[in-house]
Amino acid sequence: MNETVTSRNKQTSIYKEAVQESSGTLSPIKQNSLYTKRGLGNGGKTSILLRVPEPEHPEAPISGALASKTVATTDFRRFYNRGDLPIATIHGPAYNRIHWKIDVTQLDYHHYLPIFFEGIREK
Repeated sequence: MNETVTSRNKQTSIYKEAVQESSGTLSPIKQNSLYTKRGLGNGGKTSILLRVPEPEHPEAPISGALASKTVATTDFRRFYNRGDLPIATIHGPAYNRIHWKIDVTQLDYHHYLPIFFEGIREK
């Protein structure tokens, strides 16, 4: 009989704690609980709906690395406009081709190769 009285007392104390918790006042035992207070939880919201404050990023210093740069006129453009290079551009309907005026095997690579590599910078 003593056991039934103590089990009833435990049940009523648990019930009283639940009533206090639902009314908004927490007992001293439940203050350090793992549960969140009413109205402060996520309530089944997905992570997309949660508002997370965005971290503040300091402004990046201006270095000019992304600014457009002007390309100086190259020797390739100067020689091509004068007609000094042994090539001609054939403009077709769907493509552009280069026509060599002399045989490629007879080309002086020590003279023309640096000019052509510098011409890669041209548009």
